Amino acid sequence: MNVGILGSSGMIGSAICKVVESSFSLKKFSRKADPPLRLDLTTPQVITPQQFSGLDALVHCAGVVDEDFSQDLSQAYLKGTAGAKYLLNAALEAGVRRFVYISSAHIYGPLNGRITEENPPAPVSDYAIAHYATEQIFRQAAVRAPENDVHVLILRPCATYGMPEALDRFNRWSLVPFYFPKQAVEHGKISLLPGSDSVARNFVSAEALGHHVAAFLSDPAPPAILVKNPVGPYSATIFDFAKLCGTIYEDLVGQPCPVAMPIASPESNTSPLLDYRSLYTDQPPGEDIKTYLTQMTTYLHRTACHG
Repeated sequence: MNVGILGSSGMIGSAICKVVESSFSLKKFSRKADPPLRLDLTTPQVITPQQFSGLDALVHCAGVVDEDFSQDLSQAYLKGTAGAKYLLNAALEAGVRRFVYISSAHIYGPLNGRITEENPPAPVSDYAIAHYATEQIFRQAAVRAPENDVHVLILRPCATYGMPEALDRFNRWSLVPFYFPKQAVEHGKISLLPGSDSVARNFVSAEALGHHVAAFLSDPAPPAILVKNPVGPYSATIFDFAKLCGTIYEDLVGQPCPVAMPIASPESNTSPLLDYRSLYTDQPPGEDIKTYLTQMTTYLHRTACHG
């Protein structure tokens, strides 16, 4: 099977490539590649079917990120709507019939209480709304023309971690799995917002997402539409995750790393903690969270020491 990977140089895309490249022939697209592998969803009108010629499947790991909306709201929505539509139409015209979209748990709305795939989507943020719009565009391909034999996998990870392929170009340091190790190394402490002990996340490795993708691509008879929560083995409050990051820093460096969190008002902590689950029991664990944090903290500390 010939598989195209969109966003192949990103943290998730590069991890998926590493998992599937031994089983499939890959064509790697990214915004920074040279033509015809350059693919930018903010300029969708230049996407052509010829770019996807010979492909059987397309994995879309280049969805919107939070930073897109702070930089240019209209461009971000263009990426999640028209960009996805042009991409899909060009791929369909080229004969692609299997699609994977890496979405987000945030399409469920506030991440509180028990959430499975049965929870109705209720996106609130621009980021979540755009992801859900892209989901629907891919879903449309399978629903509107079932005779085309289109199959779509939508993955909704909560908090994804993994070592980026090019850390010198990585720009997602505001995300918790990356921000806390960076705080520990740069400041010797981790500072949290009030109420961080009342906000929980499920942490899943990018490698695990790759195994979900590989299983879907290898399935001889996948469903037309499969929506799946990829659930990692480690869930924690933001406060407890920060303490884990601090402990790993202390073990590596031999210096204390306190975690500071202002006390929140009692009325602000009324929502139940997130319990992120899946109806599907096939949940590959991927890279261990402690292994990742040790590797990331070691890299950041060495970089800081050597300038």
